[in-house]
Amino acid sequence: MKYQFLQGLARISGTLCGALLLGSSAAAQTPFVENFDGVVAPALPPGWTASNGIAGNGIAWSVSAAGTPVPPSLPNAAVVDAQAGVSDKLLDSPLVTVTAMPASLSFARYIDTQLGFDGMRLEVSINGGSFRYVPFGDFSVGAYDRVIELNSGSPIAGPPAWTGNSGGYVATTYDLPPTVVPGNTVRFRWRMATDATVGGGGVRIDNLVGNNLSVSAAPPAPTAELAVMLTPSANPVVAGTQLTYLATATNNGPSAVPSLSLSTQISGTLISITPSPGGRCNGLNCFWDSATAAGATRSMSFVVRVPANLAAGTDFYATALAVSGVFDPYLDNNMVRLFTPVVGSADVSIALAASPDPVTAGATLTYIASVSNAGPSDATGVVVTIVLPNVAPLVTATVSGGGSCRGVPLVCVLTGNMAPGATRSITMTAAVEPTLPTDRSIQASASLNASSADPNLANNAAVSSTMVNSADVLGLLLRGPGAAVTAQTPATVTAVSSIVGALDVQNLQIAIATGPNFSFLSLLTSGQANCQTPLVGSTGVVICLWPGSSAAGTSRSLAVTGVVGSGTVTLQATTSSLLPDPVMQNNAANLVVVAGTPGTTASTMAIPALGVWGLSLLGLLLGVFGGAALRPRA
Repeated sequence: MKYQFLQGLARISGTLCGALLLGSSAAAQTPFVENFDGVVAPALPPGWTASNGIAGNGIAWSVSAAGTPVPPSLPNAAVVDAQAGVSDKLLDSPLVTVTAMPASLSFARYIDTQLGFDGMRLEVSINGGSFRYVPFGDFSVGAYDRVIELNSGSPIAGPPAWTGNSGGYVATTYDLPPTVVPGNTVRFRWRMATDATVGGGGVRIDNLVGNNLSVSAAPPAPTAELAVMLTPSANPVVAGTQLTYLATATNNGPSAVPSLSLSTQISGTLISITPSPGGRCNGLNCFWDSATAAGATRSMSFVVRVPANLAAGTDFYATALAVSGVFDPYLDNNMVRLFTPVVGSADVSIALAASPDPVTAGATLTYIASVSNAGPSDATGVVVTIVLPNVAPLVTATVSGGGSCRGVPLVCVLTGNMAPGATRSITMTAAVEPTLPTDRSIQASASLNASSADPNLANNAAVSSTMVNSADVLGLLLRGPGAAVTAQTPATVTAVSSIVGALDVQNLQIAIATGPNFSFLSLLTSGQANCQTPLVGSTGVVICLWPGSSAAGTSRSLAVTGVVGSGTVTLQATTSSLLPDPVMQNNAANLVVVAGTPGTTASTMAIPALGVWGLSLLGLLLGVFGGAALRPRA
């Protein structure tokens, strides 16, 4: 946190200056001139006073004609010694009135002191205020020549002063600051101080001439020295939060002020402003219309919102300015600007969802990673890392609001900042492997980090689990003759294999085992197939294979015609392809045909599909009839 008191009139507008610099009108005046020759040494002229801030050797300023060099105006000069010991010897002028501006004081000075350790400087009191050091820059002629060493022990150590040996009287001119207006009163002080060691010599002044300065018997104009302070409720402050300031204006007197105002400027948004008792506020300004006595304090409390997008490491500032209707001789502490460092705090979180759930093996799975910022500050530099299941590799990824994703694991960089309350999403599609078994759970995870500070890291990671249902590849239907079956007559059975999965299959195959009471005659297939059959009039297994690809959503059929003997005939059919089918229950079917003797009727009846042992038996039958011819059938 940094304070900055705005020094000098240049920081304040002309309109404001008029309110700050009110003074009394001038009475009958006598020009201010003094050469110390109208008195009998060692007495000082009327209105002049000498004192010792530190007792020292007890010797004070006086008038003297002794010593060299000769003063510019004979015979006298005001003189004081430089003792070997700590001293603080003060010479104050009479009260002087400013009759016009610009105003200045010229005088001649002679310095003979220990260089850098003993010396003299000029101070001034305006309108009865406390004496203040006249800065180096206010001299147009004969300014200070060196600082007094800080470790010297001198009462005036630190700022520049006149020190060493000037070699004679030196012309010096002090220009009163522009804060002074006609009617103001001033008093000058020559302050000579020594350290604890070397003494000897001393200082002298002579030939004082005031420009637009006159000796006045008029009472000093009312003076009220205001001092402003500004205090924040937090240091540092978090971007996006509220900050409360307390601004106080203390009247250090000596006069009361009939009215007083406190105003502020802020780099955020004002939420509320409240004055101390007796005040009223309008916008960023508060006013007290009743008098504020010397020693009294007025204050205002105001709440501001710090912008959420204010970068960490920058400063948030506010100012406070006090103005009264009474002359203030020192404006340096009437306005203060306070710089409060800013830090960021963005509570970012992530959620991960998948759909559909459950998902079918071989289908597309969609993941959505949602990033939210609960504030209070903007979130910056947000990066999301997503680990997808090995069995569901990435197909596409898009980032709402701008961003890019790449790599394995997937790293997504969100462009720009996220304001408090904002949500961004990353949408991904993944291809689930078609051969996954049913009831398997696959899991994805997501995590995020940001360059902005995050007060809660517990919500920066998420997982999503999805159940997988196996993908059914093929489904088989076995149909018998559509009419009554008579023994020793031809009958046809048809097996239809449907590609019920989402993927095309390769080398689809249908097999029908006719059994011992069904003699093969012929077959018919849908599309071009390579078939293996028993000899005509024989029993066995009919196998047809459709080479290459069969499209999802289509079907293949095999119709087998044979002569049914008397009694019951059981036919068994299976289907398969090169694509593993995790759902085998519908890949086989059985059909029972009951044939009557000539002149009687019979029926067909489907029976449950083969189980594991039935399929094994069918495999043995296929082996038995493996020597039959393999030929294409249309």
